[in-house]
Amino acid sequence: MTISANGLIQYTGIEGDYIDIEIIAENSYGKALQNINIYVKGDSVGSKIKHNKLEDLLTGDTYVSGGNWFNHENDKILKNTKKTTRAQLEEAVINGKNALYFDGIDDHILDNDGYDKDIGSVIILFKPELESNEYGQIFGNYSEGLHVALNTYSNYNGFSFSGNSSNKAKYTLDGTNYSDFVTSSNLYPFINNEWNKIYVEYETVRDLEEMTIGSLYPYYGLGSYQYQGFIALIAVFNDALTEQEVNESFNWINDEYGI
Repeated sequence: MTISANGLIQYTGIEGDYIDIEIIAENSYGKALQNINIYVKGDSVGSKIKHNKLEDLLTGDTYVSGGNWFNHENDKILKNTKKTTRAQLEEAVINGKNALYFDGIDDHILDNDGYDKDIGSVIILFKPELESNEYGQIFGNYSEGLHVALNTYSNYNGFSFSGNSSNKAKYTLDGTNYSDFVTSSNLYPFINNEWNKIYVEYETVRDLEEMTIGSLYPYYGLGSYQYQGFIALIAVFNDALTEQEVNESFNWINDEYGI
């Protein structure tokens, strides 16, 4: 950031940047102060969640009647096992945009045919409708030891990341406050019946062979540990994001979805 002799301020940033500045003009008669908050926004800069580390971008808008979810290059990457257990596409449920609704009974999306992706971190936009003493997976694979699941047991709304292993992850719901690397946590609880966004970074990048959204199936039978609620977006990354990239992504979500 520069200021010229005649007072012209110039600043080049990237989308999602926030900065607070204080301008002081002073001469022999005294001084004047002005505080300015700058937020950089624009289609031509920033990530729009499409970082180089992005493996797949999955959104409810691209979910079709056959049960497929597509990435940002329009390649089919997930498929469900049975049409009778397909999550339903609900239109214009968040800022005019679509999302998927999982009924909490048997809805899920499964790809067990060579998903084979390196998972380093994930961003999810979701609106849970879980009752107390419920546990529902929204992303990953329990048996491979890497997932994001919601836990309402013990009267708190916490998370599980490790699956059937000791794999650890750290997370943030606001892009500012991060947990330590943990297998599970209720440090920053999700809010039921409201839209939440979360960034989860795994301590170790894992090659996931199978992906399930909405259920712990096939490790557990359908009907056990099902997620109930909406999922509007899942972005999967093959490595960790920087805090700046997380904030860029969260700001993009705020612009697109209003959350």
